[in-house]
Amino acid sequence: MNIIQIVSDTFRRDRLGIYGNNWIHTPYLDRFGAMSTVFDKAYICSFPTVPARYEFLTGKVAFPTRGWEPMPRDQTTIAEYLREKGYISMMIFDTANLIRHGFNYAKGFDAFEWIRGQEGDEYSIDYMNVDLGTPPEKLRSGWQHNLYQHRRSTAKRYQEREYFVAKTMSTACDWLERNYKWEKFFLYVDTFDPHEPWDPPEWYIRLYEKYWNGDRLDYPIGGPIKDRFSQAEIKHIRAIYAAEVTLVDKWVGRLLEKIEDLGLFKNTMVIFTTDHGTQQGEHGIMMKGQGMYEEVCHIPLFIYYPGVKSGQRAQALVQIPDVAATVVHAAGAPELEKLDGYSLLPLLQDKKSILRTIAPCSPNLITQKSTYSMSITDGIWSLVFFNDGRFPELYYLPSDPKQLKNIISEHKKQAYNLFTQFIEFSRKYRAPKDVLEYLKETVKIL
Repeated sequence: MNIIQIVSDTFRRDRLGIYGNNWIHTPYLDRFGAMSTVFDKAYICSFPTVPARYEFLTGKVAFPTRGWEPMPRDQTTIAEYLREKGYISMMIFDTANLIRHGFNYAKGFDAFEWIRGQEGDEYSIDYMNVDLGTPPEKLRSGWQHNLYQHRRSTAKRYQEREYFVAKTMSTACDWLERNYKWEKFFLYVDTFDPHEPWDPPEWYIRLYEKYWNGDRLDYPIGGPIKDRFSQAEIKHIRAIYAAEVTLVDKWVGRLLEKIEDLGLFKNTMVIFTTDHGTQQGEHGIMMKGQGMYEEVCHIPLFIYYPGVKSGQRAQALVQIPDVAATVVHAAGAPELEKLDGYSLLPLLQDKKSILRTIAPCSPNLITQKSTYSMSITDGIWSLVFFNDGRFPELYYLPSDPKQLKNIISEHKKQAYNLFTQFIEFSRKYRAPKDVLEYLKETVKIL
């Protein structure tokens, strides 16, 4: 059994047709979803990019103990587990955070290829007069370096095949052409798109917006939108993100076509997912992290497994560490019990299996106690918790999937029960004593 995992950063679940979107073009991923098992209640666990990658690549829950930090030298990765079963492993990525500044998230892979230049990657230091095209107050505060770097690295890009997701998926296609005859391989493909900066080719933007002559808002500041962005600007931001989504769909589709061309669907498990979503005006917020609502935490997840009936919809709660456990299980590696995640292979056969009772989504509890927002859901109720003075919010997802009606005042006991389960989850996955005491004090407001 070969294994191919595709991760696309900041890919909103509700921007895919197979999850109900009716205005964004995603034909390739919708087709792939139709031949796969679609998980309707897949959630992130640790937030954001780097902690989520830690979970993808180790199967360990991160947020009670770890944040934005390098892969530990003594941490065993799933690539190392698979090596014991005779797998060749390859990582192909343009998500610079995986390896720049010594982060070492390619640990254990037999080889890797890094497509340079995304966001703040110091790929080009050529002198140029960079015009950000946006007033500083509308840019992500403190992140202008990333945008300057991105502008430099893409200044000579003209054709679609030169865009990062195109290069990453093309590199993966080339690797498969050279290596598809290996007896067993694990190919991990990770693209930063559709993460901001949102700068797809113009013809993709025109699918969703005919004309724009305002500020260049491809890297907007996060936080409250009030007094920062007009409704026209929010509509524009949604349009360029939609264009970025369609670009990703097109090039992930190229990789899926190559898998089909090489006859690999008959003996290869293929996974598509993301690390988190983002917000674009929902709940009065721009970008991720200010409120862990469904737009951020509820993610797409497709798993194709040879011989399993296509078009299934799995309703069980699942999280990112479960994806790693599924890879290890599919490879027949015996280390499954060492992981924090649960294999999803049983769900492909029995859609009624229950693996989790809650899905908590949180940044690191040690370093971000003063700034965190978190959410806890059991798939029906969703509790959104803050640490900036706002009172927690509770939503009933079956009738309010967009979380528009906060009903915590009528259901404080339900909210309390969810948060106490979150504390127990944190205890189970190694939260330090001081963090647990902090959470116990926090829950008292309910």
